[in-house]
Amino acid sequence: MADTKELRKFKKGIRLGALASPPNNAEKGAMYIDNSGKLFIHNGTDFEEVVDKTTAQTLENKNIDADNNTISNIEVDNLKSGVLDTDISTTSASDDTIPSAKAAKSYVDSSIVTERDTASTLSNKTFSDPITLDHETTPATPASGKVKVYAKNDNKLHILDSNGAESSIGSSSGGSLDTFHTEDFTTLQTSSINETSGKYSLDILNAGISKKTLKVTIDNSCTTGDKIVFPTINLNERQKGQTCSISFYYKTENEGGGTPYDEKIDVIVATDSGFTNTILVSNLKDSGSIKKFVDTFTIPSGTTNLYYGFKCNATLPNGVFYVDDIEFSQDPFVQSNLGSTNPHIITPAKSNLTDWVSYTPTVKADSATLANHDYFAKYRRVGDSMEVSFSITTKASWTGNEQSGTLKFYIPNGSGTGDPTHTIDTNKLPSTVTPRASGFSGSAMFFDNMSNHIYGDLIVVRGGDNYVTFAGEYPSLASQGGVVTDSKTTGVFAVSEFVDGASFSGTFTVPITGWGAQDSNFLAALPMTKWQKKALTANVTSDHTIFHSVTNNEDFRFQNLSIGKSYRLNCFFSIQNLNNLSGDGNVEIEIWQGSSTLLGTLKHDVNDINAAIEETMTFESIFEVTSSSNNEIYFKTDMINASDTIIASESTATIEELPMHEKVNIW
Repeated sequence: MADTKELRKFKKGIRLGALASPPNNAEKGAMYIDNSGKLFIHNGTDFEEVVDKTTAQTLENKNIDADNNTISNIEVDNLKSGVLDTDISTTSASDDTIPSAKAAKSYVDSSIVTERDTASTLSNKTFSDPITLDHETTPATPASGKVKVYAKNDNKLHILDSNGAESSIGSSSGGSLDTFHTEDFTTLQTSSINETSGKYSLDILNAGISKKTLKVTIDNSCTTGDKIVFPTINLNERQKGQTCSISFYYKTENEGGGTPYDEKIDVIVATDSGFTNTILVSNLKDSGSIKKFVDTFTIPSGTTNLYYGFKCNATLPNGVFYVDDIEFSQDPFVQSNLGSTNPHIITPAKSNLTDWVSYTPTVKADSATLANHDYFAKYRRVGDSMEVSFSITTKASWTGNEQSGTLKFYIPNGSGTGDPTHTIDTNKLPSTVTPRASGFSGSAMFFDNMSNHIYGDLIVVRGGDNYVTFAGEYPSLASQGGVVTDSKTTGVFAVSEFVDGASFSGTFTVPITGWGAQDSNFLAALPMTKWQKKALTANVTSDHTIFHSVTNNEDFRFQNLSIGKSYRLNCFFSIQNLNNLSGDGNVEIEIWQGSSTLLGTLKHDVNDINAAIEETMTFESIFEVTSSSNNEIYFKTDMINASDTIIASESTATIEELPMHEKVNIW
């Protein structure tokens, strides 16, 4: 037992001498220093090394409070094995591991969309909030078997298929396969409608004609040319060069008194946004009740976009009209409000035969207006033309300028109160017409009140873009002072031939710019059936042979069929010199629609016949073209034996387009 002493005070510390080994029989609290300078203290059982600041030492069973101690330079390799998780595609069920940065990035890259411009594939995802899309221009055509969906500045979603065909995902619920544009104002904003004149106020109402209705308020300073232009319609190939229709529901109301319309607002369809190149100009008639507007137009074959809207053709008082459910369609049958009281009648395309409308005509002697006489005039639309009936009765109050010059009679061209603007379509008339020449527009009669004679040998000819003149053989009365003579004048009718109280009347018809005749009656509205017949030019004598690969048979196939159309194919093949193949079928002809669709196979079996014979085979099929990969029909032999021959002079194929057919699955 070591001797113990009570220690009182050590002013200058205690210095321990170094020992080579721990002292024996030490008690708890005893200390010593080994030869390396390390300090040890007895814990009651054994000596333990005392921790110092610089010596490398291994610590065990210590709790280090991180709040009160700074722990630095910890590295990944300091972690216990199994704590660092390098693959978190699957993880521990407990919170006992830490993922590495690399593992976390790999997981995020493979499972989460992180970058806007990086292509990522999503599956089985639900979006609880609306998706916001930026306006885009038409993108590049997607790869085969894919489509692109995007928003454009018309505030509509569009879809682009792998053939490069773009179409809007319509906001309205109506429309058929032939309807290529609809607008019911459920998504379109007024900011997308071009109204640059400041003469119209636009609002989209939550009620009106239907659920959403465009309200157009007209300022009382609205004048000729002020227009509203709706967003652009992008056309597909199937609409180009075709007769199409525009229809919508509308009604008008007065806010400033009077009748604000009277055909002073034109419905415009054009190939440019400025409405310079119009293909339809049609008046909007005043209607206090809901009415359906329908008219037709032909799209030029080279057109890629359509523009449509409304334009003033005269000064208007303030007023309001409402528009809804706009539809553009190729459908040859368009339901229209033609006044039928039978709810079961669905009329064909809009009849362009209108009622007679009275108007006050402008009549001139050269450039001088004849204003002091009695005029009567009415007009109506007949297809693409205007029919006019008129009469003029002269009064005694002549002026100097009225007594000479060519008589000019004007169609309704906006010069009279309430008259709509129309111009004669000069492209449909001869450039010049002489008296008694062909191509005249009508006839007129001249009545001499002094002799009570009627002279009806006058014809009506086009004089300008909006007036007609008269020519022919007529009596020269004015120069004779009203005395009937045999004197005749031949040429353009002059005002100088009038006498006081004389009358002049007649009818004429002129074609009008922007009017179409395709829908003037039921038969004109029906599409014409297209068909083509081809004959085999050279014999086919080998098996596994495509007919159009044989010299002189290059044209014996049908290409570039219209996508979305139905067709009927009829074939007639003459076969000679059939040889027996013990029932295996001597001749087989395959009819292919594209490279992957076999429309049918013609097989001719001959058993126990070794003599030359002649037979015929026929084939008929109705099919639909759904894409550019199956818009071709061609023919191929699958088997021909020995001297078997498909005879060119007697083999034909005929294809017929079926414009009124639709494939269904209802029976």
